[in-house]
Formats: sequence, C-alpha cells, structure tokens
Amino acid sequence: MPESSLHKAARDGNRHEIEALINEGLNVNETGAQGRTALHRALGGGFTECAQLLIEEGADPNIVDALKRTSLHWAAMGPAPHNVECCALVFAHGDGSGMLAKTTKSGSTPLHSAAGTNKPEVVRFLVGKGADQAAKDEDNMTAYDLAKANGYTEVMGFLDTTKGKADG
Repeated sequence: MPESSLHKAARDGNRHEIEALINEGLNVNETGAQGRTALHRALGGGFTECAQLLIEEGADPNIVDALKRTSLHWAAMGPAPHNVECCALVFAHGDGSGMLAKTTKSGSTPLHSAAGTNKPEVVRFLVGKGADQAAKDEDNMTAYDLAKANGYTEVMGFLDTTKGKADG
C-alpha cells in the first residue's frame, strides 16, 4: 500500500499539513508502505512536534510495522538532536517499557537500533530506562557488538562501562 498524504507530511515534518489532513478526517493510524504509520514516519525523521500532534490526535504508538519495528525503534533511529525527545515521547504515551524488549523480524531491540546507527544519546536514554544490554539479535550480536563492528567508539565506550559487552 502506498503512503498517504498524511504519511508524506509526517515524513517531511510538515505540521501544518498534518493538521489540515487530520481536520479533513484522515485516519492517523492508517498504515502505508511496509505497515508504517504517520507516527513512525514523524519519529523516524526526528519531528517531535509532528509526532506529539499525531499522538494528541489519537495515533497509537504501540502499532508495529511489517518488519515488527515499534515506535521506539523508529525514534531510536531518528536523527539527532531530537531522537531522545522522540524516545521520551513514546515512553510517555505508549508502552515504552514493554517496547524496550520488542524485537524486529531480525531480532533487534530498540537498543540494537540505536547502537547500530551510532546514536549515543539514545543508547544512554534506553539503558537508563532499563534496556537489556545482553539481548542478542538473529546474528547473535548485542548492541555492544554492533557498535564495535561499525567502529562507533562513543557508543562502545558507554556500553562497555555499563556492562554492555556480552560475556563470552
């Protein structure tokens, strides 16, 4: 299914267009390409204000996409400086604690997503919320392993000091 105009407005961070489309009656929880919602698109772009508006208008942060990515996965992969704000928004309005352990089809947790995309601030946030640093994806990799494989030294250093390395 192609993306709706609401998905496109959310992806582009166009708050005024989102407001107009919601006023026209578009479903804020409609899924588009790969089962993504407009909220997923806003979070993935780091558009906190757009994500907040969508949630206020009934967007469900607990919906997962076709690859089983949660809103927290999307927020964790979003661009700085708003990715931590987006993660906090998901925690405030969704099952944030439950999402910490949710895995994608490839077995990645939101912590894997943040570590694998070099998001040290998000890694700190997720660990502070209780993310399981020993969780392994389908390739038997922890978040620390992903950071190390990609040379993300700041993420690696933080996870190393907080016992993020898997014993092995």
